[in-house]
Amino acid sequence: MKPKDLPTVGVGFQGKGIVDPRSLTVHNVETLSRSQIRDIIYALGQDKPAWNTVQLKEQIKGIVHALQSGSISDMKHLENQLGITLPKGNAEFQFRSVPHAKQKPRQYTKDPTKYKKPDKGNKPPGKDRFCASCGQRARSNCFYRCCKQCCVQLKNPCTVHVLTGDKVVARKGYGSGAAQYQSEYNAFPIVPEDVKAMPGLRDLRENLDAYHEESKEVLEWRRNAMKMCYKADEEAAVDALGRYERNANLLAQVMKVERMEDLLEEKKRSAKRLRSSGEEIIKNDEERAEFKDWETQTNHLEMYNNVPTPLDVILKKLAEAKTVEELRQSVQQVGVLKDVPLEKIQEFSKWFEAPSAASFKVLKKVDAPRPVLKNVVELKPVE
Repeated sequence: MKPKDLPTVGVGFQGKGIVDPRSLTVHNVETLSRSQIRDIIYALGQDKPAWNTVQLKEQIKGIVHALQSGSISDMKHLENQLGITLPKGNAEFQFRSVPHAKQKPRQYTKDPTKYKKPDKGNKPPGKDRFCASCGQRARSNCFYRCCKQCCVQLKNPCTVHVLTGDKVVARKGYGSGAAQYQSEYNAFPIVPEDVKAMPGLRDLRENLDAYHEESKEVLEWRRNAMKMCYKADEEAAVDALGRYERNANLLAQVMKVERMEDLLEEKKRSAKRLRSSGEEIIKNDEERAEFKDWETQTNHLEMYNNVPTPLDVILKKLAEAKTVEELRQSVQQVGVLKDVPLEKIQEFSKWFEAPSAASFKVLKKVDAPRPVLKNVVELKPVE
């Protein structure tokens, strides 16, 4: 169906009918003109529809899709985005028409005076433009009558070849009169005074923070210096007091008056103490020597029946044995001979066959007889 055959709901900007958006499809949207789409969007509530055709078609496609799907969320989104009101369901909807004052119908009346008559070709061709500097052909009509290369080399303030940026847009052309009023071109927007003062305030704030930090460091250094001074003063006072006491003691010793009787009594007491200490040392040495001699002769301990026993006591017990069996048992109870076989003990001791009336005597190393090598028994140490 063509757009002219669709139902209308009002009058548009050009005095034509507004197509009902509820009767549109995606295929019909592609056939709509820009003016028809603007009329539809105005009828839905938007006061100033866009002029871009692509943007208008995207908007009308979204409206048609939302009306055909019936999605409330899509309708709400489009209404908030475009500022329009969409018809919902089969309820009556009042579309808005363009006021008569805003309607501008097209005038197709041809004015013959506005059309340029075709040239018959008898007019002479225009002169070619040549560069006044190098003589080559110049494309553009430069005020300095130079080509681009020469304008750049000569640094001409030419708005055609050199000054082509945004800074020379508002500059008036060469040879033309000045306008009655020409606004000053601002390369930068006007900045309020408080905004201009922000960098200075920021610098002041940074300087203030730096001053506070430096003040803290200076105060801390001063506290440490005061503590060091106090400590040095205390040490100096203690040192002075020590020197004073030492000098006072030396002076008291020098100035002290002693009697001869006191000196003699002190000498006697020291000699008596020295004599008594010497006698005690001699007495202790004698007792220690006697104890050592007695220990070397009689007081050697040996394990007998798992009890530490002096060697002379063990020998007495061996001498008191009346029979060979008692002697054998006594020998077995000695710690060194405890694990030695009886045969070796019999080889070692010839007095096993002798009568039991045996006597033992502790001999010194000098008086002891030398043993016979063939009767030597190897003894194992007890762990």
